[in-house]
Amino acid sequence: MWRALPLAALGLVAAGPALAGPAPARFALVVGNNHPLPGSGYETLQYADDDALRFAAFMTEIGASVRLFTGPDEATAERFGALAQQARPPRRDDVLQAIADLQADLQAVRDRPREVFVYFSGHGSVSSSQAFLHLLDGPFTRTDMRSALLERLDAERLHVIVDSCHAYFMVNPRGQRVPTDDDDDGLDRYPRVGFLLSTSARKEVQEWSGYEAGVFSHQLLGALRGAADVDRDGKVTYAEAHAYVVAANSGVQNPAARVQPFVRRPAVGAPVLLDLSSAPDLPRLELPPDPDGHLFVMDGHGQRLLDAHKARGQLLSLVVPPDPALLVWFGPTPWGRDEAGTLRPLADPEARPPVSARGPVADELREHLFLRPLTPEFVAGLDAAVSFRAVPELSAAVSRQPGLRPVSVGLLAGGGAALAVGAVAAVVFAKARAAASPAVYTAENAESVRSARDRAELSRAVMVGGLAAGGVAVGAALLYELVGGGS
Repeated sequence: MWRALPLAALGLVAAGPALAGPAPARFALVVGNNHPLPGSGYETLQYADDDALRFAAFMTEIGASVRLFTGPDEATAERFGALAQQARPPRRDDVLQAIADLQADLQAVRDRPREVFVYFSGHGSVSSSQAFLHLLDGPFTRTDMRSALLERLDAERLHVIVDSCHAYFMVNPRGQRVPTDDDDDGLDRYPRVGFLLSTSARKEVQEWSGYEAGVFSHQLLGALRGAADVDRDGKVTYAEAHAYVVAANSGVQNPAARVQPFVRRPAVGAPVLLDLSSAPDLPRLELPPDPDGHLFVMDGHGQRLLDAHKARGQLLSLVVPPDPALLVWFGPTPWGRDEAGTLRPLADPEARPPVSARGPVADELREHLFLRPLTPEFVAGLDAAVSFRAVPELSAAVSRQPGLRPVSVGLLAGGGAALAVGAVAAVVFAKARAAASPAVYTAENAESVRSARDRAELSRAVMVGGLAAGGVAVGAALLYELVGGGS
């Protein structure tokens, strides 16, 4: 049997002092619906209710006022107890009324910073006119999303999280991959809103029995609990959460199993998804530098709380519920501290990691998720690449300009891509160079310093090559147009 571990034995402690400034008034609207609308042809989901209750439980942990709509099955209701009893059926009119009530609550706390999380897990569809989410008795459409949520909720920060098939089209026009400046219906109208969606195109998403959750929802909760906070500043940024999900799925080869999220940070204010430092009394699980590799944390009910991949020497500070029976699994072994306070494998020959159902997608997820560690360099590189997200559209954009010759179009597109690569490499180079120059050089940090120097040398070469090639290509295109090259 699994052994219950004392909180202190796992390094479970309260966080340090909060940063100066008033704590935000947090609110959450959480909706999870397993059931498809009649006539859709979709099968009933297994874990949308679990997703909603897990998210609502975490929101409650961080002090948010939660409105919860889901219909938990018997096992889920037993696991979540009193929280499950607070849930209401996810009916359209009730959800819309809850949004109106939420706006009234926001008006009552105008003297504090206000932050709202809106979360949905369930079926999503795209019709001939627009996208919609499946509620028990009707659709919650893209128009509802904008008119009832984005245009009405008066908060300094609004985070919209959707885990459903085709989630991208709940906030973007059907058929359009990335919003453009001339899109009158674009997201620039909502500068205080950030989006985290389970798809970046028309795509189905997966549940997995290994998580007993939607794959995207489980990973996002791990990011929010601190597994994405690689700079250890107590804040999980949009860039960190995005990189956490991308890194987790980077080894997955099956397109049907790989999560490819759409993440858009708010246009104004700090790009912070969740400031955990504003809640200093949250219990935390402090993981030491060793061991490294893939790990997951389970509570006393056998619920998998989060997964992570620790880099060598990396520290992790995870927000977890105050559960004395938490287990940390490194590979096939549960870990805890012995009576002397040393972290060791538990001496329990009966302990076994949970086993999930098998199948092509399940096997792919089991074998290839969380193969890559999340590092500051990875976060910075992906963030720089996202900043250049218009580069893939450059060829199409310039080809619409009258008078540009095909050679110029190709040079501009190639040059833009090379500049983007150079910019990403520049960020990685800066991070690596800093890591390669510690204040004190010791035997303990010698290996990490050598590794950082290798990364710096490689990224500098890529940076110089990318920026030089991009500049030459763009310059050649301009010169070609000026001298009137052949059409």
